[in-house]
Amino acid sequence: MCITVDGFVVGKIIKTTSVNFSVAEYLQATVDVIENNILTTSNIQAWLIPNSEWDIDDLVGYSVAAIAKNGSISFYIFGTSPIVGKFDINYFWS
Repeated sequence: MCITVDGFVVGKIIKTTSVNFSVAEYLQATVDVIENNILTTSNIQAWLIPNSEWDIDDLVGYSVAAIAKNGSISFYIFGTSPIVGKFDINYFWS
């Protein structure tokens, strides 16, 4: 989703979502987030951000991938140790 002024792209709207994994998953955890304007053809950029449970050093070795579906996004979090707790994700799409 872009912000345009007189037909020129001047920025992207960045959204944030929080996902919580109460049971530890090892190496990969998946969650679907409703986003009505997303289509399977959307290109999504996503990254993990520090929060009260995970500071920047704790996130080393963790990554996130986003897959567009019609009306939702599947976020996949990967790590080298159990994935449990609250993760914050920033994302935007075009």
